[in-house]
Amino acid sequence: MRNFYITIYLFMLFVAMFLICGCETDPVPTKITITPADVLMHDNESVEFTASGGFDYQWSLEKDKYEYGVLSSRTGSKVTYTSLYSGTTVVYQTLYVTATIPGSSGGSGSNAEFRLTAEAIIRQIK
Repeated sequence: MRNFYITIYLFMLFVAMFLICGCETDPVPTKITITPADVLMHDNESVEFTASGGFDYQWSLEKDKYEYGVLSSRTGSKVTYTSLYSGTTVVYQTLYVTATIPGSSGGSGSNAEFRLTAEAIIRQIK
């Protein structure tokens, strides 16, 4: 009878540990977004963009020319774009954000890191 109680005790201990520790993992993001996704800006105007749905964000511009505008930072979930364009026609600038999701076993095969990218369109006029 003593073995029966020990077996029941060990089983209940296992169940309690399983419930406390769980087998959950953080879900892997499948889509990131930029807000706002489309803006119209004028010379010397600034707009804050926010990325969501991932982590470890890297920001970049399609046309990295200072005559169009500049970013306040290249990393983080928020960035401010300031328009420097003073031309008379509308120009388009694409803002990209990339989130790198690291692999779980050093980056090979099905566990390799992957990147998610989102973009926002910035229309600029004087």
